[in-house]
Amino acid sequence: MTICLAQVMSGPDLPAAVPTLLMALLWIVPVVLFGVIAYALISLPHRRLERARFFLDLVAAGLARGRTPEHTIQELARLRDPELGVRFHLLAAHLEMGLGLEAALERVPALLPPQVRAALQGGIEAGRLPEAIPACQAMLKDAPAQTQHLLHYLILLFTGFTPTLLTVLLTLQVFVLPKFALLMDEMGDGVIGPPDFKYLKLATLLGVVLLVVNLVILLGVILHLGGPHLRRWFNRWLPPIPDFLAFLIPWKRQRMLRDFTGSLALLLDAQVSEERALKLAADTTANRCYQRRAQQGMADLREGRGLVRALTGFDPSGELRWRIANALRGGQPFVIALNGWREALQARAFRAEQSAAHGITSALILLNGLLVALVVLSLFGMLVQLIEAATLW
Repeated sequence: MTICLAQVMSGPDLPAAVPTLLMALLWIVPVVLFGVIAYALISLPHRRLERARFFLDLVAAGLARGRTPEHTIQELARLRDPELGVRFHLLAAHLEMGLGLEAALERVPALLPPQVRAALQGGIEAGRLPEAIPACQAMLKDAPAQTQHLLHYLILLFTGFTPTLLTVLLTLQVFVLPKFALLMDEMGDGVIGPPDFKYLKLATLLGVVLLVVNLVILLGVILHLGGPHLRRWFNRWLPPIPDFLAFLIPWKRQRMLRDFTGSLALLLDAQVSEERALKLAADTTANRCYQRRAQQGMADLREGRGLVRALTGFDPSGELRWRIANALRGGQPFVIALNGWREALQARAFRAEQSAAHGITSALILLNGLLVALVVLSLFGMLVQLIEAATLW
């Protein structure tokens, strides 16, 4: 087929520029296809969260006009507007079957992120849905940075992976070193000392470290692209490693604490029982580590130890318990008592995330520079030894 294509392109009836154009087309099509796929993947988290923001705006607009969310969703679904999406129409179909909004959202889990869905359900149960929607929208304020976060992941991945250097190391290990050792053996042991591979060994060790680091980054990229669906599948069939890793990351843990305290304050002000409020607030984090701590707190409440004692596992610093205790003593609404602290948590999370991003990127750049230096030293060291051996031989 290649010969026939070459004969056709070199035929006398075709202009001389046609083969060049065909070759350019063969290069352009894969590049364009790669760009389309990359754009679809990079924008996937942003589009997912934009859909959730659009849904909340529609519900909030309906509430402002005095309409229930069920009525608003069904009325908009009758317009058959494709911009609403398939999941929106599926939710409307469940509502038309007689399900409430809370049960219908459970039937369409892909419509909203788990945190937002749990916060909405808590607002519905507390009878304060209009107040829960701004809290849900605040959770989605992190959404504009999702695409930027993914780009940071990709930059870290390709900065630290250095496939060319790893290929050079592999080539040295497989092809160059055996031939170098064979040459040294043929020249004789008395000509020159044994070859010095210490720089190459260090470069190989550093390359393995960078490979492991980038595999971890690649796992983060996959989890970020997969979103709630992949994490839900992962948690169902495998140990909750993503939840545990998210809990270990400081800025994610601070944002989860921000969401938890916001929902807890709203539910407590709505006179929801402390045990139920603790469970619903923990669900807004969509993290099993928080949910397990909520179960321990619920056990403390059943034993009569009080709400302040039940919150011990959520904030080791004790600031949350101090603010809750002050609100209980002073009769102040919990939302007002925790509002300033929640804003401080958001600021701390942003600062920690930015510091970590710059620190990790700088460290990977320095490590790659060190890897390049070790590879160059290894190559020049072997060349020097060969030149000295050839001179003496």
